[in-house]
Amino acid sequence: MQGLGLGSGRLRLEKVVVGWSIGLLACARRGPVPVRLGVLLPTSASQTPQTLQALRYSTTQASLIPHHLPRIADTEATLAPRVIPGQWIVRLKAFASESTKTSHLSSVRDRNADATRFNVQVRYEYNLDEARGYSASFDNATKQQLEQLAEVDSVDPVFFYQHCAVSSITNPNVPWGLARVSNYGKVRATGPYTYKYDDAAAGEGVIVYVLDTGINDKHVQFEGRAAKGQRIFVTPPYRDTVTSDEDKQGHGTHCAGTIGSKDYGIAKKVNIVGVKVFNDLPQDDYRAGATNADIMAAIEYVVAEYKEHKMPSVINLSLGGLTYEPLDATVSAAVRAGVVVVCAAGNAERGLQPRDVETTSPARTPLAITVAASDIEDKIASFSYYGRLVDIIAPGVQIKSTWIGPNNSETETLNGTSMACPHVAGIAATILSNPRVVDKTPFSVASELLILADKNSITGLDDRKQRTIDAVSQVSL
Repeated sequence: MQGLGLGSGRLRLEKVVVGWSIGLLACARRGPVPVRLGVLLPTSASQTPQTLQALRYSTTQASLIPHHLPRIADTEATLAPRVIPGQWIVRLKAFASESTKTSHLSSVRDRNADATRFNVQVRYEYNLDEARGYSASFDNATKQQLEQLAEVDSVDPVFFYQHCAVSSITNPNVPWGLARVSNYGKVRATGPYTYKYDDAAAGEGVIVYVLDTGINDKHVQFEGRAAKGQRIFVTPPYRDTVTSDEDKQGHGTHCAGTIGSKDYGIAKKVNIVGVKVFNDLPQDDYRAGATNADIMAAIEYVVAEYKEHKMPSVINLSLGGLTYEPLDATVSAAVRAGVVVVCAAGNAERGLQPRDVETTSPARTPLAITVAASDIEDKIASFSYYGRLVDIIAPGVQIKSTWIGPNNSETETLNGTSMACPHVAGIAATILSNPRVVDKTPFSVASELLILADKNSITGLDDRKQRTIDAVSQVSL
């Protein structure tokens, strides 16, 4: 975005990279020990043929940083994705037409019926212009035949993105994050805190879709404004594995609470839909997480819903992992279709340095709103990813919000860019519901976020992080 004037006495941004991202990182952490959520990283050193092939998706941080900056050892770069053997995503050439895909799949079905070993079992079809294709099950011999077709751009493995289990923190205070995004300047170290908002711009008439672990839609804090999606998007991690439509892990419910719950949410009148993309396996299981195929299908589902109901819509992606261009393209297609997409920047693994957002999808997507995390001292969070593709910063340390449990009133306090992301998703909802805002396209929402932001207040943006935007998101009043 060129020449974005922010008014007299305020920072003028001559060039803004609107690299807004969501995050395949279920980037949340709880407690004093840094834990990265939702980074779909491999947990096994065993190298199957599928994982060896998938190594091409593993990128080193050192290769993506300026040569004059010091290089950091990063063990993530040596690991391969955790793939599901025999499951693939077939992407057609860029901007292939719907008729091209129809013809291709017709040919595939014909070849399935002949006497050869060619056999493709389609699970999802992807119809957005930038990422047309499908996910399917087939063997390596069939893969090689598909790769030779002129209309096929790539055949990539289905792999997992993962969020992590973490220990709890007791924090009796009302969230400081709400006070920070409704006041210019640092908040007090201790409460009580005050959240200021415009009741006429509290998210009414807006839907925020939370693509995550599900949602406890019966939680009293949602006041009947939350619902489960009409379907879940979870590929069975093992044969005969059944995934519940309930939130068994709490991460999605926590994000939803920051977006729009009564006491802990930004947009007090917004409607929230929890779309489940994570399976229910424990985090120490090799196949715990959400697949790239499922996340792409869920985004396309949201776009289809938006085109049907025509209500202003936002997608919250507090998740992330390995770079994957078809996922980035799916996010871009959703934005061009009119849906605001907000991504978590990503968290550093324990014992590792934070990385540049350029090394993770979907946070690196230029058309997503990418959110880094800050703490109560207005310092960039020690775990937060950074870089020129970060679009905004929001509170992400010791964030109290809704949780799962038998009483439907439980709360939990978490850390992570997963927690910063829903602050901005909620603020996007306030912008979309503000009657004084005329232009409500995703691009205008991104501009309005920067215009409203508290500039030049974050510390810790030095050395490797100096290219990160210094702007804390503020609510639309």
